[in-house]
Formats: sequence, structure tokens, C-alpha cells
Amino acid sequence: MTPLPFIDLDFSAAATQAPDSPQHRWLIRHPDGSVASHSFSPPARRAEIASWYPGAVCEPETETPVLP
Repeated sequence: MTPLPFIDLDFSAAATQAPDSPQHRWLIRHPDGSVASHSFSPPARRAEIASWYPGAVCEPETETPVLP
């Protein structure tokens, strides 16, 4: 299987959050190059995600505000 090309992702909104604040949505780049969006409830911290997906790069996705 051929790995997917590297995709440059914009995490500028997520960069303003605390480095290990709990998040519902995470973008995970797996060691094989695949990229997937994962949702967690309750929200998970980067350290937890890293322990569940060893070798993956984990970045929080921008949370979409929920309208009342």
C-alpha cells in the first residue's frame, strides 16, 4: 500500500489553546501516513491520545461552536 502524500494542515485556531487541554475532536496522523479525525467523549488530553495511538502525531481540531 502506498502512503498518502503529506497534507499541510492548519492548526492556527487550536494553537491558542493550552497545550494539553482536553478536546473532543483530534486529528491523528498515524505512522503509516493516514490521517483521521477522532472524537472522544468525555474530552481527551494529548497525553491520553498519544498513549492510545503510539507513534501518531495528534493535533486538536477546531471545535465548532454549538448554537443554542
